[in-house]
Amino acid sequence: MAAAPCSSRKAAALVTLFSNYSRQLGSKSIMSEPANLIPLCADNKIAQGEIGSATLPDGRKVAIYNVAGTFYVSDDLCTHGEASLSDEGALDGCIVECGWHFGTFDVTTGEAKNSPCTVALRTYPVVRRDQQILIAVTNEVKPA
Repeated sequence: MAAAPCSSRKAAALVTLFSNYSRQLGSKSIMSEPANLIPLCADNKIAQGEIGSATLPDGRKVAIYNVAGTFYVSDDLCTHGEASLSDEGALDGCIVECGWHFGTFDVTTGEAKNSPCTVALRTYPVVRRDQQILIAVTNEVKPA
């Protein structure tokens, strides 16, 4: 698989997305609400360029990607063939390749990048606090 570095445009888009997320919505700030955070693992457990995994309280497995020291989290199963991306995938820059049929996804957005994958991966907002990787969850995923 050819190297597919994350562009500075993607990094700028993520900063913009976070800035928009933290802006006020009407009279109520989103960031003032306490987020449900689920701890996944220590940040030193996953080396740069590697994929780790964790299990959410509802039993779903997520893949944790370390892209140049920045962590991203998605559902673990490939949307095409239900292969485990953490067990059978390969990370190259910000692109994860499924080991079954070699489809690819951008781990920063979940976007399907290469056939046969056409459905995006579900991604989760990542919080890094006190050397821990946590994800912010919605009501769909209940914290323990």
